[in-house]
Amino acid sequence: MAEQESVTLAKAISIKNRLAERLSRAQTIIEDYNSVPVGQYDPQGRESVNIRGEYNQYRKLQDALIVIKAVIRRGNEPIYEDVLQLGELKSLIKMLSSLETRNGTEPGSNGTQVRYVAVFVKPEVLSMIRELEVQIDVIQDRIKEFQTATQVEIPAWILALSR
Repeated sequence: MAEQESVTLAKAISIKNRLAERLSRAQTIIEDYNSVPVGQYDPQGRESVNIRGEYNQYRKLQDALIVIKAVIRRGNEPIYEDVLQLGELKSLIKMLSSLETRNGTEPGSNGTQVRYVAVFVKPEVLSMIRELEVQIDVIQDRIKEFQTATQVEIPAWILALSR
């Protein structure tokens, strides 16, 4: 079995985020420099970017992300319901934030008046959002406490790739 190193779940998430950023950068380099005008070389006469090398790095980063995401998923198993709940609450806040809350009469086109009737008016929506934010804070604190106290095993090659 490959050499493993123990890190907190919070650290594993940080490593995953760093690897995802590097994957995104590698993708941008590949897309931007795969096809360049003839003669675009550095001062030593070499191609400006080693696209095949970037592609190989991209593939390694993909492999690492798959492994670390699986490790994180397994590590979060005891609190996975909280993780899902957090996502749903954030989604609800997004929906409420974009909810049309016009209520009353407003000018329409051609000098007409349009009367709106909202079930949820703006002050109520703002109150609902504040209540959801309190719930989110409680869940995030619980998740953070768990993730900083829980150790997971990460393959050493992934840690080396993240440095």
